[in-house]
Amino acid sequence: MATGRAIWDDLDGWAAAHGLPDLEDIPLRRFCNLVWWFITQGRNEQDIARVRARLWQPPKEAPQESLKDARSPWNPENEKAALGAFMAQVSGTVQPKSQ
Repeated sequence: MATGRAIWDDLDGWAAAHGLPDLEDIPLRRFCNLVWWFITQGRNEQDIARVRARLWQPPKEAPQESLKDARSPWNPENEKAALGAFMAQVSGTVQPKSQ
């Protein structure tokens, strides 16, 4: 989200020029996909892998103790549960929720 705010003028201008609806009116998942597309355009696979890896790292200023917090997305149990849910979904053992 911070990246989206940092490049808001570019995103919004691009969206307006391409006939997209107001970015404040689109679902969050679509906005995130647009930001991802915008920051990965023209990059090679190695650069994209670096961007992806950086997104999955806790903020540098996060105290190590906070990573043990059960509410933290980087808590090992939460990471394990998220990976399990992803694997179940892509393997076809769980039906995705319809929106």
